[in-house]
Amino acid sequence: MKFYSSFDLKHQIWHWLGRYPNGLRLIDYYVKIKRLDISVSSNKTDLVIEGYPRSANTITVAAFRVANQNKINIAHHVHGSAQVLIASKYNIPCLVLLRNPMKAVVSLHIRNNKINIYQALRNYIEFYKDIYPLSDSFVAVDFYEIINGFDSVVKKVNDKYGCSFNPLGISVNNSAPVISEVKIMDLRDNPTRNGGEYTVGLPSKKRQSMADKLYLMIENDNVLSKMLDQANDIKNKILSKQ
Repeated sequence: MKFYSSFDLKHQIWHWLGRYPNGLRLIDYYVKIKRLDISVSSNKTDLVIEGYPRSANTITVAAFRVANQNKINIAHHVHGSAQVLIASKYNIPCLVLLRNPMKAVVSLHIRNNKINIYQALRNYIEFYKDIYPLSDSFVAVDFYEIINGFDSVVKKVNDKYGCSFNPLGISVNNSAPVISEVKIMDLRDNPTRNGGEYTVGLPSKKRQSMADKLYLMIENDNVLSKMLDQANDIKNKILSKQ
C-alpha cells in the first residue's frame, strides 16, 4: 500500500540530521552550496521559525520578512528540532508552528509522494516530542493563528522576548507582498521550476481535492489512525503549555 511502501531516503536523512546540533552543521554546509532559502540558527540569528513541513512555515517567514522590510535574520525551514534546542540554549526568540497532523502529513505526501504517510507521521511525532520539554522557552502557535491573526502572533513573540518585530497590519493571505514572497521562495527551492501548485505554500483547490480522498483512507487504517492520535496528543500538549 502506498501509505507504507514508498520511502524518501533524502528526507529521512535530513530529518535525522535536523535533530542534532552537529547535524545542523552539515545541513548548513549543504544549503549554502545549493543556495537554498533555508537558514540554520547562528549567533547572527534574530528569530527562529520552525515547524513540521506544510505547517505555514513559508508564509510565516514571508510575512515576517515583509513586515520587517527584510532587515531581520531568520533561521527557518530546516524542520529540525535542533533549531529549537539551540534557540532555547542561547535565548534566541523562537516561534514554533503546529498544524493538524492529518493535514500536515497529507500535504507533505502530495508535495512529494515518495514520502509515505507512515514515514511522515512518525517524523511529525518525533519532531514535536523532541521539543516538548522546551515548551516554556518558545512561542507555539496553531497554523490558523498565522493565517487568521498574524499580528497577534507577532505580539506574542514580542511580549515573551521583549522584541520589537513589526506587525503586518493585514491578513497574510490578503497581502500581495507576502504572497509574492511565498512564490519567490518556492521558485528558489524548486529547481525544476515546474512544481507550482503542488509545491507552493499557498491554498490550492487541486491539492485539497486530493487531500480529501486521502483523509478518509488514512482514518480507516488502524496503524495510521493510532499514530494520528499520538500526533494530535503531542500537538495539543505543546499548545496547552502556552
